[in-house]
Amino acid sequence: NDVTMIEPLSQPLERALGATVGEVAGRRLIYEGAEMRMGMTVTGFEGDGKVERVVLSDGSKVDADLVVVGIGVRPETGWLEGDPNQQKGEFVLLVSGAEMAKEEGVGEDAQRILQLLLAEIPLKQAVKLAAEISGEKKNALYELALQLKKGKG
Repeated sequence: NDVTMIEPLSQPLERALGATVGEVAGRRLIYEGAEMRMGMTVTGFEGDGKVERVVLSDGSKVDADLVVVGIGVRPETGWLEGDPNQQKGEFVLLVSGAEMAKEEGVGEDAQRILQLLLAEIPLKQAVKLAAEISGEKKNALYELALQLKKGKG
């Protein structure tokens, strides 16, 4: 299996991990066989009823059987600066996973994916791809897509 990582910054995961750790992560990914496309963004998808190619900001295309979209995070660490225990050189941070949403509806990740796709491709294709990528139900995504299109029109 071939893996291509497309990253708008100069190092993979740079925004989350910093440039130095991102460089180390990038070297490891290359060692494991991944192709790195740094300084690139995804501008579109191509295919006949499914994603077959990813179009990049430089106009190049990457063949794809599967697309995984990572929208990223930016850790909030400002609270550590005021913590006197931080001055001791070590601390432990326990983090639990987010609870599963109980309510019906489309998750935030799926909404973002759908919005990005709607900006580039027709509604029906955007809904189909968003459902394949996110695992959300097509009917819920279709209703949301209609609402989004109506709000812009």
